[in-house]
Amino acid sequence: MPPDVEWSSEKADDEPMSTRFARWRHNQVLLTLLTVAALLVAVAVISGTVLFFQSRVNIREEKRTSNI
Repeated sequence: MPPDVEWSSEKADDEPMSTRFARWRHNQVLLTLLTVAALLVAVAVISGTVLFFQSRVNIREEKRTSNI
């Protein structure tokens, strides 16, 4: 059964310019925050990986020097 209401594809043109600018600005802020969050996660993962493998190397060196 088709819907009774047709959605206009040009709904954004009916809105005032200030509303469109506010929506665009809101989307830009959200994208910026998501980008910063993704970069922070990437830095945390890389730092954690480096620290993990560095500690494994240090443990191996300690075992090697303690056996001598």
